[in-house]
Amino acid sequence: MGVKKERLSGLFCLIILTIISIQFVSAYYSYFDMRTEVNRLIQLVIDFTEPFLQVIFGGDYWNGQLLFEKFLLFIILVSVVYIAMSKAPFFQKNGEPIKGVLWTVSIVVPILSIRYMPYEWVNTVIFTYAAFGIAVTTIIPLIIYFFFLQGLGDIPPAIRKIAWILFACVYLGLYTTTDKANYSEWYFATAVIAVVFLLLDGTIQRYFMKQKWAAAEVNSQSEALVNITARIEKIQEDTSLPQDRKDALLRKLNKDKEQILKGVFMKWR
Repeated sequence: MGVKKERLSGLFCLIILTIISIQFVSAYYSYFDMRTEVNRLIQLVIDFTEPFLQVIFGGDYWNGQLLFEKFLLFIILVSVVYIAMSKAPFFQKNGEPIKGVLWTVSIVVPILSIRYMPYEWVNTVIFTYAAFGIAVTTIIPLIIYFFFLQGLGDIPPAIRKIAWILFACVYLGLYTTTDKANYSEWYFATAVIAVVFLLLDGTIQRYFMKQKWAAAEVNSQSEALVNITARIEKIQEDTSLPQDRKDALLRKLNKDKEQILKGVFMKWR
């Protein structure tokens, strides 16, 4: 592993030194343009790798439609298949995965999957990921805003409700002014969720307060449990107490300990 890292680091340094050398040489002749040279380097990599990727992932589409997208799907499938197959007992020997067989299956299966996947299905998968990305990036501002309001502490409920109204108004404004139908639907949905949070503000605050009280009660019960355990150990080590008195105290303390443990368990069920 260390040798591989050193080789990769050496290759990276070689590329950087090559670019710097080109910069100095070109600057001497006053025609160097960093953007142009980087674009040339990227195009060189694309021209070199594209024919290989077309052969592997192209399938019936030799012109390499959605070639980069197929490559990304291939990486995802390799990861999933590798994890799934590493758990299978028939790919293990003496409890350890057989690396050669495991990597062969993990690479061949995704290649077959991607190579013969119809063009329409590739688009369907891409649209699914696009919808996922839109949903996540749309909901993130709402989540940040939600926890921002919760983190303000004991502010008056009216201020919190006004904040939710302003948030909903911003997204309703985006909904009414945008000329793209897909965007408008997400804006409207976010505004609706903000209105729901506005209407349920009291319920949400009671829930968070209940969680805070439960956590505080569990902490106090944990401290009591530590104290009872220490008292039990102290009584067990005390040789001056009569045995019947010691047994009575231990029974009472163990009973109290069981009650506390039962209460903590019920709180977190």
